[in-house]
Amino acid sequence: LFFLHFLNKYAKIFSKYEEKGKSTMYERHRYSDIKFPIKFHRNHIYAKGSPDIPLVLSKKDIINSGRANWHEGLEILRMVDGTGNVHINTDVIKASAGDIIVIGSNKLHRVSVSEGKCALDCLIINYGVCTDWGFDPCEISYETLFADKEISLLFDRISQDFADKKPYYKSIILAHCLEILALLTRNHVCGDVV
Repeated sequence: LFFLHFLNKYAKIFSKYEEKGKSTMYERHRYSDIKFPIKFHRNHIYAKGSPDIPLVLSKKDIINSGRANWHEGLEILRMVDGTGNVHINTDVIKASAGDIIVIGSNKLHRVSVSEGKCALDCLIINYGVCTDWGFDPCEISYETLFADKEISLLFDRISQDFADKKPYYKSIILAHCLEILALLTRNHVCGDVV
């Protein structure tokens, strides 16, 4: 707990001075298309000993808890099924199906479950893209937990576009991400945005 408190207090300092890629907690994002710096996937997290654990696990299936990590990108989670505990620095937030969770830049985070399982969609928007669009995740403090039907619908569209990969799907997903950032900044900011 002391270590998490220490990281919480000094996360920005670490991000400036730590040699990225050498930290076991730093999550490096590689993009096959530099014009499309977006990550999106669904994770399934199972409690230890849960009867729901599949016999064959995929790389997106996690037992008990994801590995704590941090990165510059803005991470937005949508809880799809079940209930999970989202650990952000020293805070633990209980999230249920339908909840949106925002994890700001350089925040140490992971998701765990106490019993059963949960499924969540994970959207990571590259830090440079956020700032180019005028939404600096180091300067803007978003609410951490809320429900938002518009943002949830955009998650559905992003998921479908990634699955279908129709012509111009990357452009459409980027547009959805811009809309999510605008909705977050309009409706879910802590304090004033300049």
